[in-house]
Amino acid sequence: MLDTFVAIVRNVPHVARSSEPRPADAERTLLCMGGALCFVLLVLGMPGYFFAAGARCDFEANPGATVLLSLDGCFTPIPLGLSAGLIVGLAVAPVLSRRIRGRSNSHERASYAYAILMILSIHVALALSAAFLWSL
Repeated sequence: MLDTFVAIVRNVPHVARSSEPRPADAERTLLCMGGALCFVLLVLGMPGYFFAAGARCDFEANPGATVLLSLDGCFTPIPLGLSAGLIVGLAVAPVLSRRIRGRSNSHERASYAYAILMILSIHVALALSAAFLWSL
């Protein structure tokens, strides 16, 4: 076994450092942009929601405001948007995250892509459900 190992070591080609630049990594760029977008939405999403809700969530100035009992209530879009976002995210995220392959860290990137797509689908569904329910 030692002779075989010595033969392998003697016949391994020399690896020289290349001066060529590394190829562009589009997946990494998309994951970084998606992560930054998720961070911005998580930080600004709540204030944006209450800004868009306006008087619907101002219970002191509007004693007739309801929380969940009417279609234009303050928190009515949240269960609908959360449910729709989870359904869409659970359907789309596995399909897209399986397309990430060919690298030693593809399993990590697929997990990040899955989480990013879930967060984005929930945010989009919340925004659409609020826009739909509050426009009625």
